Amino acid sequence: MYWSEGVVADTIHHLRKQHPCWDGKKTSNIRDLIASTFEVGRVADYVVDGTYPGPDPHDAHVHAAAVACHADILLTGDIDDFPECEAYEVMFPDEFLVLVDDSMPDVVWEATHNQASYRVARCGECDLPARLRAAGAPRFAERVRVHPWSGPPRGSLTKRSPPRAREGEGARR
Repeated sequence: MYWSEGVVADTIHHLRKQHPCWDGKKTSNIRDLIASTFEVGRVADYVVDGTYPGPDPHDAHVHAAAVACHADILLTGDIDDFPECEAYEVMFPDEFLVLVDDSMPDVVWEATHNQASYRVARCGECDLPARLRAAGAPRFAERVRVHPWSGPPRGSLTKRSPPRAREGEGARR
């Protein structure tokens, strides 16, 4: 997984537009999390050289970084801004996540189970498929919803209440 500071800056910019009341710590934490998660994938040495074939000149840096790191796939929600390119394949994130699920269903199960468990522990419930649909990944959301796994049905998860004492058993002191 490769990334550039320009792509992270664009991400933070769009998040800031969607969430204008977020404090600086939240956006800094997102940037730091991206950098630490994909620590070895930072692309710093690239040149915007005029070879970007798309209509949005603000995306030329994305193309330049993808070419510089010899990316096989460029993930973007702006597919129309990246016409056919010999250097890399352009994929929408939903399409890519389905491909990953086809290739490594056990890894996808573990990752989505961990995400759902984290959200349940933090918020008391998690409808991961609904969150994925809202994020623009409807096909992958359906995969997650019906993914075979051992445990309660996927979909909406909630914290379980502690077991109640059986009738006749009171709390012991």
